[in-house]
Amino acid sequence: MNKYTKRKLNLLIYLANVDGKFHKAEKALLQEFVKEKGFDIGDFRLLETYDEKNHDLPLVDDKKEMLFLAIKLIQADNVIDKKELAFCKDIAAKLGYNADVIDEYAHQNLNRESFDKKIDNWLL
Repeated sequence: MNKYTKRKLNLLIYLANVDGKFHKAEKALLQEFVKEKGFDIGDFRLLETYDEKNHDLPLVDDKKEMLFLAIKLIQADNVIDKKELAFCKDIAAKLGYNADVIDEYAHQNLNRESFDKKIDNWLL
């Protein structure tokens, strides 16, 4: 697993756990991400217990993908938790986006193509 994918996965696992619950829908979304990237699910299991709030976001290679996945993750269990929302806003800001983008998209059914077209409007 390359350092960029590992970094994204670490942040997303932390985000999924920030509310104290790693819901099965969140886990399934992250496992799908690992499979899409062509990595072994064993790589996910090794990182699954990752519990360090590390904000080294310059190691994220695709900011749009990171933000899209973060929003999809907070939606996965159909509960928008305040802690998840706050951490997701923190991620957005550190990626150079207006944190309000999370409020805009958190309650929408996200489509990647539409998201990619509009997300640059939220850059600071």
